[in-house]
Amino acid sequence: MPEDEAYVCLWNLLETIPTLGDDAVSVLQETEESEEFNDRWLTHANARLIDGDGHILDASPLDFTLADRVETARLPSTTRCPTR
Repeated sequence: MPEDEAYVCLWNLLETIPTLGDDAVSVLQETEESEEFNDRWLTHANARLIDGDGHILDASPLDFTLADRVETARLPSTTRCPTR
């Protein structure tokens, strides 16, 4: 699971949703505390850029510089959201 402060809004949302198996446990608690969850839902990203049909696109023609990539990586953390 992502652990960046850029996901604060997501964490807040998941904290309000009960799990299917136990209304007293939030989805956030289940995913944070479960090694079984991490073992079952492995990350296997194969692309950074895809089109509307799900085809992997080549991003090299965009000529991103290192500075462009750093700024793009910072975008998710620029959105303001109340902290939990």
